[in-house]
Amino acid sequence: AKYVELTVTWVESAKLTITKANAAGSKKLSGAVYGVYSDKACTSLLVKMPPTDANGTSTVELNASGTVYLKELTPPKGFKLSTEVTAVNLAAGTTVTKSFKDDEIMGSIKVTKQGQVLTGATSDSNGTTFIYETDKLPGATYSVTAGADITSADGTVVHKKGASVGTIKTGSNGEGTLSNLHMGTYVVTETGAPANYVNKGESKTVTLTAGSTSADVTGTAAFSNDRQKVEVTAVKQDKLTETVIQGAVYGLYADADIKNAAGTVIVKKDALIGKVTTGSDGKGKFSADL
Repeated sequence: AKYVELTVTWVESAKLTITKANAAGSKKLSGAVYGVYSDKACTSLLVKMPPTDANGTSTVELNASGTVYLKELTPPKGFKLSTEVTAVNLAAGTTVTKSFKDDEIMGSIKVTKQGQVLTGATSDSNGTTFIYETDKLPGATYSVTAGADITSADGTVVHKKGASVGTIKTGSNGEGTLSNLHMGTYVVTETGAPANYVNKGESKTVTLTAGSTSADVTGTAAFSNDRQKVEVTAVKQDKLTETVIQGAVYGLYADADIKNAAGTVIVKKDALIGKVTTGSDGKGKFSADL
């Protein structure tokens, strides 16, 4: 028989534990994956740690001592990837614990409002034709409610279905935004139209969903309002019998300067807007789009 004698020196390993929580520190987060690197630039990976468990914890053993570097590779679902690099000093036979927090991916709802605005006019001996173009409208107001239960990424219900979440008002560019929203479904309802426009109480549903990146999410809802319009009709009657009279001619005139949406006078006071002749019913309706 022949024998071989071995002398073994066991290398004592170091343990590295991380814990992951939300930004407030109130909820532990599962699914976060960290890499352990030998260099600060995080180009030389020593080991990829297992995902954090339901307690927000992950542990790995390393046959290394000295300084290593931690960097997040995969964030928990619904949270932003941290770009922070953390130096950790390891020593054989010891356990080092590091705690980290991630910010939740949040969203915004941007509303745009448009409608016809008065931009110009053309006039001749027969009257005036007004010119309208579609443009953004300021001054529209909206309510935002939860279209379903809204939960944060850590599972906490923050708004019950139907609850009021906030309001939006369009500015001079016809846009308005409500920010700092959790992912979920929202209902945007018009509560007030700009002056001289029709409020139809229209509602639109906007769903915010976190994507594959860590970027915040923006949902959009576009609304269009009809102009409030005016009809002017002249009625001609006999003064004594009130019998309707056909063939009377009337003119419609500007009682004051008329300005366009930019504030420029496009029709002078006393300018002729239109003419009409009463028909067999004694009525004549002006055709100008007032």
